[in-house]
Amino acid sequence: VNNMANMGSIIRCAAAFGVDAILMTATCCNVWYRQSVRVSMGYIAKVPIITVGNLENVISELENSEITCYAAISENRTGTLALEDLEKGDIASSWCCVLGNEANGIQPEVIRNCSFSIRIRMQGGIDSLSVSVAAGILLHGFLEKSGGL
Repeated sequence: VNNMANMGSIIRCAAAFGVDAILMTATCCNVWYRQSVRVSMGYIAKVPIITVGNLENVISELENSEITCYAAISENRTGTLALEDLEKGDIASSWCCVLGNEANGIQPEVIRNCSFSIRIRMQGGIDSLSVSVAAGILLHGFLEKSGGL
């Protein structure tokens, strides 16, 4: 995520929905920049934020630890889950939601390392949402579908 306001909003959503930690790569914006902190409404102090090296390796380690990884994508590819189609219990109780940057999304090799790709169904003609808006929708949906709400 490159935009400071988006990052602050993602942090705030993560705190609101009880996320255990935020993992980010070194290419993400500085979360301690004042705009990120301000938009997070101070919740930056509530959610551990960890900078990781190779995201592909981290995804593999999470999957090996029985944490199911879901890559958030905007395209309707074959095999992609739609959040709205899932029932309570369809999302694993231990999960990781992988979000891409605003311009390019998630690298294909990272998507391949995730157990599933998932999208938010939208009305015709709309092909994407702000990463922070998508994060809020997905985190709420994951919490609800994993039985946490």
